[in-house]
Amino acid sequence: MPCVRCAPLGRRGGGDGVIEIGNIRDYWDGEKMQLPEYAVYVGRRNNRRGLAASPLENRFPIGGWSFCDEVHRGTITREGAVKLFRAWLRGDIRGVRQLPVWDIAHRELARLRALHEKHGKLLLLCWCHPKPCHASVIAEVLEAGE
Repeated sequence: MPCVRCAPLGRRGGGDGVIEIGNIRDYWDGEKMQLPEYAVYVGRRNNRRGLAASPLENRFPIGGWSFCDEVHRGTITREGAVKLFRAWLRGDIRGVRQLPVWDIAHRELARLRALHEKHGKLLLLCWCHPKPCHASVIAEVLEAGE
C-alpha cells in the first residue's frame, strides 16, 4: 500500500473503495465550506471558518512540547506530531485507553467506517495535506480495520 506522500492526489486503496486525503482549503468558496457527503473534517476547531473540532483532531500541535517518554520528548515536529497521534490513536501511550476522549475518537472511527461503506469512498480533510499529517494515520487505521 503506498504511503500518502507517494500516492497520487492522496488516494489510498481501500477494501470497498478509496480513502482520499485532501486539504480543507480546497473546499472553501470564500464564504462557506462546500463538502461532499462522503467528506469528513478531521482537524482542530477553527472559529474563523466555522469548523468544529473533530474527535479525531491531532492533539499534538507542531511546535508544542511533549513529555511522553514512550514516543517522543521535546519540541514536536510535523513528523513527531504524526508519530504521537499514531501512538495515541492505537493506545500505545500509557493510560490513554482510560480517557473518555480516546473512546470518543474510536466511536468516530466506527462512524467513518460506516460512511466509507455507505458511499464506497471517504474523503478525510485537514489543513496539512499534501504535507505529512495525522489524516494518513486515520486512513491507515481504517484500512487495517483496527
